Amino acid sequence: MARTKKTYVNVSAAVANQIITLILTFVVRSIFIVTLGIFLQGIHALFLNVIFILSFIEVGIGMALVYKLYKPLADNNYKMISAYVKYMQKVYLLLAAIVFAAGLVIMPLMQFFIGDFATNSYITNSQLMIFYVLVLVSNIVTYLVSHKRAVLVADQKNYVLNIISIATVILLKGLQMIALLAMHNFYVFLAAQIVANAVSIIAIFLIYSKKYSHLKNFKSQRLSLDDKLDIRKKIRDILISRIGLTLTATSIAIVVSILMGASNLGVFSNYWLIITSLHALIGIVFDAITPSLGNLTAEASLVKRQEMFFKLHHINAFFATIFTAPVIVLLNPFVSLWTGYSFYAYTLMPYILGVYFYFIAMRKVLTIHIEANGIFNLYQWRTIVEAVFAIGLAVLLSHFFGLIGIVVAYIVSYLIWNLPLMIIAVVRKTMNVSTKKYLLRELLYLLIAAFTVIYFVLIGNLVNLHSWVMFFAMGISGVLLCALIFVLFTSWMPETKFFAKRCVNVLYKKLFRNK
Repeated sequence: MARTKKTYVNVSAAVANQIITLILTFVVRSIFIVTLGIFLQGIHALFLNVIFILSFIEVGIGMALVYKLYKPLADNNYKMISAYVKYMQKVYLLLAAIVFAAGLVIMPLMQFFIGDFATNSYITNSQLMIFYVLVLVSNIVTYLVSHKRAVLVADQKNYVLNIISIATVILLKGLQMIALLAMHNFYVFLAAQIVANAVSIIAIFLIYSKKYSHLKNFKSQRLSLDDKLDIRKKIRDILISRIGLTLTATSIAIVVSILMGASNLGVFSNYWLIITSLHALIGIVFDAITPSLGNLTAEASLVKRQEMFFKLHHINAFFATIFTAPVIVLLNPFVSLWTGYSFYAYTLMPYILGVYFYFIAMRKVLTIHIEANGIFNLYQWRTIVEAVFAIGLAVLLSHFFGLIGIVVAYIVSYLIWNLPLMIIAVVRKTMNVSTKKYLLRELLYLLIAAFTVIYFVLIGNLVNLHSWVMFFAMGISGVLLCALIFVLFTSWMPETKFFAKRCVNVLYKKLFRNK
């Protein structure tokens, strides 16, 4: 399958997976809030973020393995593929034991992460521990096939994983609905995740065994000492960089829980779900491109890579722009219509979250180049400084501005620490592109996004958004309007002309291929 076709198939499967997951998650969370309450919703969100921090090592190892497999897969070097997979299987098993042990060590501290635990006495500390262990176990079992999952990703077969994910998500959400509607039981709700993960593990194992059966002939292959030292260095570089990125991404929920309480976190997590879901939709396109980009990096000239970089930068700005204004205008009405809980008292909250959404969405083009080129060592330590700075500033600003201050702290931290480092690592040192040229393009995209926000906010103030019909009408029209504004304001740019031509060609083939 050609690189472009593989990317298209991967993106299509990922979009389907994300949409199905998102819809079912909204449905289940609605039922959860009605049956079990916002406090338990906050506890669940807290545990998921704590476990994600514990498992950041797995992300680093997976990225390192995928990066190291690009060349052996391209060269059909089965001996090297088998050696890497065998070695990483042992690493993942060791990692599972370490994460499980670390999870048990911090388990007694969970009640101190919940600012309003004492005022919600219907949950005992023993119950809290059981809830936590169930979430921990559901995460640990996924490590059993992580090495096999990495091979499928590196081989540009993400669509296989997405199909498996769709099936297991449908199973999971079905079981969780039964647990909520028929039993009103949080234990069963959490146990359903373990069952779904077990089904996913079996599916990945069977598919991997069939697609890569030829690797069985190379079981005796082992990595050389130099190869082991090289991948260990790559893992170390990734882990150091991922510590800061993971803490920054997940600690906001923990900070909100400690300072504002689990009930406030329960409400905030509904907003956060929307922001992260939209980020995931944007990420689908770029994550599917990453393996192809890795291959392109190994094969193409610098000029061609620079052209691709600016095309990806342009499409990144397009997606960030078309969603930012609708997020700001529709966030509060959506959460209120969906759950009945919202932060209408915080009039600035949608604007702050909209700003956060835009800047984090815009960094996607930088992160995929870091992953595809394996340049984690260029900014690794400073991401930790960013995370510490964000947490410290969040604690300080929360005393003056409450929840809004916490979100502002993470925005400031990203702009001061993360963004400049990523620009240096990717734009200047890897792509050899003029920093001035890149920043001018960033400024242009930011001004266009700001114009769409102002325009759409003015329209939103004229519309009553207290019904689902009006909400969806505004959402669809808002995305289309922002897309039109972006295309008009960038119509002179070669990237817009390129994508417009591609779209016309695709439509022409679809309409006239049978004539």
